[in-house]
Amino acid sequence: LRRRLEDRNEEKQCFAEVLAHARASLASIQLWEQLLPLQRTGVERAIVQGGRVLLADEMGLGKTIQAIAIAWVLRKDWPVLIVCPSSLRGAWGREWRDRLAGASLTPSDIHVLETATDAGKPLRAVNIVSYDLVGRLADAQLQRVGVLILDESHYIKSVDAKRTQFLLPWLKRI
Repeated sequence: LRRRLEDRNEEKQCFAEVLAHARASLASIQLWEQLLPLQRTGVERAIVQGGRVLLADEMGLGKTIQAIAIAWVLRKDWPVLIVCPSSLRGAWGREWRDRLAGASLTPSDIHVLETATDAGKPLRAVNIVSYDLVGRLADAQLQRVGVLILDESHYIKSVDAKRTQFLLPWLKRI
């Protein structure tokens, strides 16, 4: 029993150190201050879980900024691939540029893939692609992806859909 308690204390200490590092990283680019308490809790939970999380808050509660904050903390694993509906690609690009204006990320580091030709180009730090185009990315490109964000993940709810069959192995790998 004593050993289990010691293990739990060590685990709590480790989580505390990881969270302190995450908060400092986000504060260094003024992103921590932009998060509401509810969003901070979501980011902290995701970090403790190694970044594997489903953000299922109601619309308008800031899932996008939480995803950006989580991805920033995990930037050693970049590049990031955001898969979203076509209509949201521009909004994701703007959010990344606006939220990380104080970071070392430049606008050229953010790539919104709009055509099949774009899907053949090398990945940048942050890559935003629609569910319709994600299947055009080469396996070699996807091998480099370390952070994967699926916005509107109900787009992959059908196991028979091609996009679901394409993305599930990558979700399991990352």
